[in-house]
Order: sequence, then C-alpha cells, then structure tokens
Amino acid sequence: MNRRHDGIGLYLHIPFCERRCRFCAFFTRDHQDGRSVAFVADLLGEITLAADAGLGCGRRVDTVYFGGGTPTTLSAAQLLAILNACRERFDLAPEAEISIEANPLGVDQPALSALRAGGVSRVSFGAQSFDDAELDAAGTPHKVKDITGAVHAAREAGLPTVNLDLMYGFPGQSAARWLANLDAAIALEPDHLSFYGLTIEEGTSFHRDVERGRMTVPDEDAMAGLYEMGRERLEAAGYRRYEVSNFARPGHECRHNLGYWTDREW
Repeated sequence: MNRRHDGIGLYLHIPFCERRCRFCAFFTRDHQDGRSVAFVADLLGEITLAADAGLGCGRRVDTVYFGGGTPTTLSAAQLLAILNACRERFDLAPEAEISIEANPLGVDQPALSALRAGGVSRVSFGAQSFDDAELDAAGTPHKVKDITGAVHAAREAGLPTVNLDLMYGFPGQSAARWLANLDAAIALEPDHLSFYGLTIEEGTSFHRDVERGRMTVPDEDAMAGLYEMGRERLEAAGYRRYEVSNFARPGHECRHNLGYWTDREW
C-alpha cells in the first residue's frame, strides 16, 4: 500500500484516577492494581487488533497522546509497554511528539526519567490552581507544593516540554486570585500553559451543589473577563496563544492538539 505523506495521531485513554475531582465529567474508574493490570493487557491486545485491521493504512504516526483519567496511575513500565506496542505495530516517527497527562502527586523523578528514556517528550500536569483552598474545594488529590515538586522533577528528568493546565472560574474566585494563580504558574517557567473555564457538568458534585444552591459560580461576563485577564498575562510573559486555551513558548506548541484543530486524522 502506498504511504500517504500526511501523518496521523494516536490517542490512548487511560481511565483510572486515584479519586474523581468534583468538577470532572470524564469517563474514569477508581485505580486498583488488579484492574490496571487487566486493562493494560486488554489495551495491548486492542493495539494489535487495530493494527491488523489496517488502522493507520501505512501512514506515519507523528504524535501519541496518553490522556485520561490520569495516565500516571499506571507505572512507568506499564506506560512504556503500551508505547512500545505502538512502535511495534505502527510506523511511529522517530521524532514523534509523545505526550502524557499526569497528576502532580502521582509522579516522581525516577518515573519521569524512565518515561523520558522511553521516548516521552511532553508531560502535562493537571495543576488546576495554585491556591490550596481552591484545590480542596475541587477535590483534587494534590496540593500546591506537589505541583512545584512535579515541575522540578520533570526538569531533572530532561522532559523537553512541560505543560501546566489551569482552571478559572472557581466558586468565589476573584480576579486577584486568578492572576495570582497565573503568576505562580509563570514563575515555574513551564514551556506551555493551558487554561480552561470551569464548566458545571451534569452529574458532577459541583453540579449538584449548584442545583441545591450551595455554590455559585461566575456568570458569562465574569468568565469572559477572567479569560481576557489570563490571555493578557500570559502574552505579556512571552507565551503565544496558538489555540483558544493554549499558550506556548516558541517551538513548544502541542502538535497533537493542533491536529484536532486542523482536522487531522487520529
């Protein structure tokens, strides 16, 4: 079969979390060692089936993205087994961007070094906030100190690109607190920053609290104002917006995410 010159991306969903955050509506399952072992075995089989069925059609894979859930609930060895299966069954480009989402509490420098040695080139930490009160309200397992430690560990491991995900529009969040979050993130000098407005999704703990009148969130005008503040702050710090919620230093744009916006196959 003739090779097409346009590359494709692979997305691998790891559904496990240590616990569900109160705003989260994604498909997740509680992490258990036995469950994750079975999942990895099934995923390896699925990769083989997909390749045998012709997925990819002889085309080069130039991005791989581990999303979730929290991929780093799996061990580095498990994640690399999945990545190596992709290498064996698909035409993975030597210069492929390989991204992995991580919770700041769930990784350390040895694990990140192993992932880097195995080819991972980008790590995205779900920081969400640099305010422990906001993190507690959101039900995240990590604290601010864990974010700082995770970024330092990623640098020590030699990860070429480090991203921090932030959220704005937390209940009671002031403009000053939002800007303080951004400044704390910028101070860690990540290569990439993303920020997303809090969306109250049906079925989440936050949604139940809003429905019962226990919690209020900013209205649309306030959210728009927070977004503009964030954009201005990041651009002033040297980050370029290349997509609605994503900002990067030159050369650190997420190629996998860009593929979604350009309608590339994945």
